[in-house]
Amino acid sequence: MKRPIHLYIFAALSTIASILRIQGTFFTVFDEAKSREIFKGIEVEGVDNLVAMAKDSAAFTSNLINKGLVILLVILLAATIFFLFKKANERASYAYIAYLFGTLIYFTYAYIGSLQIAKQYQTTDIYEATKSGALINYGFNIALFVIYFGVTAFFLFRKPKETPTVSQTSTDI
Repeated sequence: MKRPIHLYIFAALSTIASILRIQGTFFTVFDEAKSREIFKGIEVEGVDNLVAMAKDSAAFTSNLINKGLVILLVILLAATIFFLFKKANERASYAYIAYLFGTLIYFTYAYIGSLQIAKQYQTTDIYEATKSGALINYGFNIALFVIYFGVTAFFLFRKPKETPTVSQTSTDI
């Protein structure tokens, strides 16, 4: 296998995403006063409902399942980077594919959780907008998964078109 430049790029982008994911899952604290201040300028009915939804969203983001998934994703990404440094490119590709499927599980869980949180809205307009936003975000993440998986699988499983044989080089002196 040749140098997997695509894996270096994907690992760098995934490292940035993982750092942001760690920050959001482990270090975010809900501040009700700050949330009320944000919603104060918006003329929407049910500010208390919006603040309660923001509180539940923060609680969902930092729940035990999300923390476990984030830790799993970091371990898989670290394994990918480790194999890249050890020049075990095929193992790095398999580790990265495992990481990609882990992100698929993570984003599916986040989508289902956001639909449950969105059910708290009392007005149908905000509920539908939240539901649509969650679906668009999930679709975007699925599209990224397909691109990353497709490129990684292509370079992992493609075979050389022509393999050299002994008969081709037997006349060379």
